[in-house]
Amino acid sequence: MLNYLGIINLIYIFVEIVKMKISRQWKQISESISEN
Repeated sequence: MLNYLGIINLIYIFVEIVKMKISRQWKQISESISEN
């Protein structure tokens, strides 16, 4: 059970990191669109 919870925790952290990267990319894309 502890191993299973640990895996879920790692997945959750990974998803949060991916969300941050995607949000940063969206900011850059929106800025480039507004410049054009």
